[in-house]
Amino acid sequence: MQAKLIFSIIFFQSFFISIYCQNTGVNSSISLYYYNSISKKKELLLVKYNNNSNTKDKLSSFNLRQLSNDSLLKTNIEANVSNFSKRKIIDFNFSDKFPYSSNVKLKVYINGVEHNASGTLISKNIVLTAGHVIYSDKYKWTDSIIVISNNQSRLNKIKSTGYKYYVFKSYIDKINMKYDIGIIVLNEQIGNKVGFLGIGYNNDINFYLKKGFFYHLSYPSKSFIPEERNLYTGKYQYLNYGNFDKYIKKYDWVRYFQSAPKGESGSSFFSIQKSDYIIYGVLSMGISSYVLITKEKFYAIKKIIELNKNTKAQQ
Repeated sequence: MQAKLIFSIIFFQSFFISIYCQNTGVNSSISLYYYNSISKKKELLLVKYNNNSNTKDKLSSFNLRQLSNDSLLKTNIEANVSNFSKRKIIDFNFSDKFPYSSNVKLKVYINGVEHNASGTLISKNIVLTAGHVIYSDKYKWTDSIIVISNNQSRLNKIKSTGYKYYVFKSYIDKINMKYDIGIIVLNEQIGNKVGFLGIGYNNDINFYLKKGFFYHLSYPSKSFIPEERNLYTGKYQYLNYGNFDKYIKKYDWVRYFQSAPKGESGSSFFSIQKSDYIIYGVLSMGISSYVLITKEKFYAIKKIIELNKNTKAQQ
């Protein structure tokens, strides 16, 4: 009788704890693999987070030069050009200034071959890019990545090397395109020199399709459009802007119908909110499809920033 009573108490305690966790969200989690390019070791990271009722959140950007609002970006905006329909090259007089300086060119080396991609600094030593830039089903983990701010300058480039990479487990195990996001941890804290953008999520899809206005910076290297074949080289940074045409729920994508050149993979789109520059998604596929930073991805990236804020490259 006593054993049955104890069992009943334990059962009901477990039941109510389970209900409590479901209501508060404390039992939510998401997994990533991380790979140390020096030691060649891969490990699993489980991130637990509170899946509360918040519909949006953000981490703030760091603007070293404290520019007023979006004044510098506005100098590159043209009237009657929207929906990302035109890319504009960034003058070298601007390329070392925030937020352009936080957008970085990536030289990705796989089996001794150099590939071009883009990324964005989101902390003093972390770059946000696409998962497929770091990991592929064919070649597995990339050999090395060089990160370059202000690439179009002859003398004032700022470089660092990635040594630790994070990719969501669902992307690596299942090639689930909802999770085509990668994080690069750098040897040096170059974000303190050039600034970095914040990250955020917003559950309101109309924010992306109607309400918001977004900027996209990248280093395109080769276009698939015949008349643009010789336009891009990967050396120069380009800007386009607007809002999106379509949301694809299956992949957590927002899209505008324009081909994305090679070299743009991993670039991000961001909005400006009271002088705060917030990234909401990363370029995944060639038809200009950006995978959104949803709540679970946001808290995973936030945790990675916290874990690596004082780290240095080591075996």
